Order: sequence, then C-alpha cells, then structure tokens
Amino acid sequence: MRTWILSIACVFVFAAAPRSEARTIVHAGHLIDGVSKSARDRVTIVIDAGKIVEVSDGFVAAGSGDEVIDLADQTVLPGLMDIWP
Repeated sequence: MRTWILSIACVFVFAAAPRSEARTIVHAGHLIDGVSKSARDRVTIVIDAGKIVEVSDGFVAAGSGDEVIDLADQTVLPGLMDIWP
C-alpha cells in the first residue's frame, strides 16, 4: 500500500513540474493580425508552449535552444489554421 501511494505521489510531482521547452521564433516578412488596417512588415512572433506570447517589430535574435522559422519572404496569418475543419 505504501509503495502504491508513493508511486501516485511521484506521478503528480512529475506531472506538475514545469516543462523546459524551447520557444519557437517566427520571423515573418508580413503579418496580417486582424487588428491593424494594413499588414505589419518585418515582425517576430514568439511562441511558447503552443501559444503566441509576443509579437515584436523587427527580427529579434533567438535565444539558446530556440527554434527559428524563417518566413522573412512570406505573409503570416496566425490562428488561421485553427478555423479549418
């Protein structure tokens, strides 16, 4: 019984531990955000744990271990894929 309780406790501890995932940095040539009247040019989108956490003007340098997606010659529409059936 004690081993079973200890096993369950370990599962909860490991499940609650923060994940150390690298961020994804997207360098977008143009961004259509649905808020601005025109597309924004040369924008960096920072994605952390699957969510957009920051949008900055210019191409921001990535940190150590971050994944960089270079879309400097593309137009990006974040969230558009979420509406497809």
